[in-house]
Amino acid sequence: MPARSAASGDDRARGATLIVAAMPEELSPLRARLTGAHAHRVVDDGQAVSHELEIWTGLLGGQPVILAVTGDGERNARQGIAAVLNMLGTMPPSQAPGQVAGRPAGRVAGLVAASIAAPARVDRLIAVGVAGALSADLGAGALVVSDRVTSEGGETLLADATLVARAVAAVADTGARRGLVMTTGRIIDTIDEKRRLLGVASAGSEAVVVDLESLSYARAAARAGIPWVVLRAVSDTAREALPPLLNRCRDPGGSVRRGRVALELIGNPGALPILLSLRQRVRECAQVLARATEIMLVDATSAHFASPSPAPAAALPQSTSMSASTSVSASTLATAIRGAEWRP
Repeated sequence: MPARSAASGDDRARGATLIVAAMPEELSPLRARLTGAHAHRVVDDGQAVSHELEIWTGLLGGQPVILAVTGDGERNARQGIAAVLNMLGTMPPSQAPGQVAGRPAGRVAGLVAASIAAPARVDRLIAVGVAGALSADLGAGALVVSDRVTSEGGETLLADATLVARAVAAVADTGARRGLVMTTGRIIDTIDEKRRLLGVASAGSEAVVVDLESLSYARAAARAGIPWVVLRAVSDTAREALPPLLNRCRDPGGSVRRGRVALELIGNPGALPILLSLRQRVRECAQVLARATEIMLVDATSAHFASPSPAPAAALPQSTSMSASTSVSASTLATAIRGAEWRP
């Protein structure tokens, strides 16, 4: 198994690492760790619906990286990752969705390359984000390094073995597990459905989590010939249900619309404590993912990067029913909605 060193001088000479997530909250701690950071906001006009991208470039662990937010949900993730790879000039012509902000992809890639003083060529893709646990022994905040991604229908893509081994070795002291990510087209919000999907996965004793985007990322990376790995942190355990309103509030692209959540909460304020707890979980998971990703990339000559296991997260409130004792003021509701993260 590889040593803790995750990147060598040869790695740096080959190109940048693309780190993608569905939501800005999942990348916030990583952005804070960048040195020489530059922000980019570009629009891909080559698709039926214009796709706006949030891109950050800089150095992480001494390595050139590109951070990108694709949007959550299957369609948003699929279109977002295609636009990012097209922007960087790595998507095959038959897969490329078009130009970015009216500029050829090569020119945009050159701008990104200049901002990190390195080739914009992408040598590896790391997908990070939160996921729901299907395995009963995964606690909140647990880290899973995926060696494969599968769909509910059985489509399976294998992660790059070297990247998986590197990740597992790098975060071994955090209790991280090697496992499987199942991607579905909906938020899995009931305990029974989590149990059913675990049976579909047929993964034995492996750690299994579920999300909405990993398969889209894996497909795009495979088509572009880019080695990839997925890191997921558990936002909700196998024994925790989520409010059904999350699925009702999704748009056609798969994103949970916060305005719709606000309207739903007016009639179902009992769901608010769960959503607030979930928001905090997402923040804690993002810190776990940032530490793990930086460890993967840190140079062998750098000082050891401490990665303590996160403190156990509080359990999500289990009752989603409205009761006579439930009382949520309008100001509390409005404060919770502003800047809240509703999607696990």
